[in-house]
Amino acid sequence: MCYKNEQGDLMKFRLVYDGLLQSASNSSRKKEKHNIRKSVHQQLLQFIQVRKAVEGRHEIKTKRISIGDFQFMPLVTKQHAVFCHLDILFLRSGAPGSVVAGGDLDNRLKTLFDALRVPHSENELPPNATPSDDEKPLRCLLEDDSLITGHSVTTDRLLLPSGMEHHVRLIIQVQIEPMVRGEGNLGF
Repeated sequence: MCYKNEQGDLMKFRLVYDGLLQSASNSSRKKEKHNIRKSVHQQLLQFIQVRKAVEGRHEIKTKRISIGDFQFMPLVTKQHAVFCHLDILFLRSGAPGSVVAGGDLDNRLKTLFDALRVPHSENELPPNATPSDDEKPLRCLLEDDSLITGHSVTTDRLLLPSGMEHHVRLIIQVQIEPMVRGEGNLGF
């Protein structure tokens, strides 16, 4: 779950998403992105609890960002001077090498990256979306997708019944590192 290099400057963990992921080129995919956000939120809550219980680490203090009825709390922020690298295992239906099923890979990744960050405005949320009690605040990985400094993607076949060509299983290894070691990011 969490690993450190010699300087203690590295945090690694994995997120998993199992569901629809289509290209954002034809539509804004508001509902799909929000479903990914909700999945990531649950995993980040678990990550924070396990990190606190197992490692005795305090919770990383971060700002809340209000968008509509939601209060978003990103883990990777400019305030903390940290960035992240994503190593993605992208499992989808289709023959090996056939990465365009369900939309081209670049636009499907754009949908994912948008879902991992705080929405820029209420217009990016699905109509009538309201937070549940356990989504106050709603945890997300990134304040902004510009904090992704690199990513790698490995694609492979996900063996599913026909008719599920837009269904994916993503295993995302997140590596968070400080840009510069300072008081604002000692919790990382």
